[in-house]
Amino acid sequence: MAIDTETKRRSMLGMGLMFLVVAPVPDGTLSSVDRLHIIGFPGTIAPSAVTTLLNYVGAIGKTVAGNSPAHVSDSGDNLLILGDIEVQGQAWFGGVLNFTKIDSAGNITAVSGTFSGLTLGSVLFAGTGGILSQDNSNLFWDNSNNRLGIGTASPEAELHIKDSTGSVELLLQSLATTDATIRIRNGASSKWTFGNDASNDEFIISTGSILGTP
Repeated sequence: MAIDTETKRRSMLGMGLMFLVVAPVPDGTLSSVDRLHIIGFPGTIAPSAVTTLLNYVGAIGKTVAGNSPAHVSDSGDNLLILGDIEVQGQAWFGGVLNFTKIDSAGNITAVSGTFSGLTLGSVLFAGTGGILSQDNSNLFWDNSNNRLGIGTASPEAELHIKDSTGSVELLLQSLATTDATIRIRNGASSKWTFGNDASNDEFIISTGSILGTP
């Protein structure tokens, strides 16, 4: 059904309850509507222009003790949320190139960023309860020299293992039927291989890339 007059054009489509929303004109007063278009449930009216809220104090939530839990601050253009915010889709923060995204599954994607609570050389791991943690005195990465320190924050080699409380141990464990070995190379050529021969449980030092026969 459509009714046309000189000043108003209205159309109604669909069945069910419909709502009428009339946007104010720029001076904040209501005026006659030139066009009204209602489709389905709920009905909506597309505004003729978009108004940007800048430098205005505005409450968009229930006012509590003189302050709204969701409002625009009078000291700037910030939207302050004093309670929880629920996003059932994806939330994007930042610009086009540098952004952080949080999706509905709880995954966080960050293009770049800085964790203010971390220190130089931190190797992150999941601590108690999955908390993001660091322990530089026991696990440290020297990025300038490409060195990893275990038990020390001052590694002196590519891999530096230190135990300040007693003896230090490096464990190599293989399957019962395979050899546990360490290979030494110069460039791409293996010069020495030493380790345990699983066939007779003997320690062997040999040239090349495999354990030889003693």
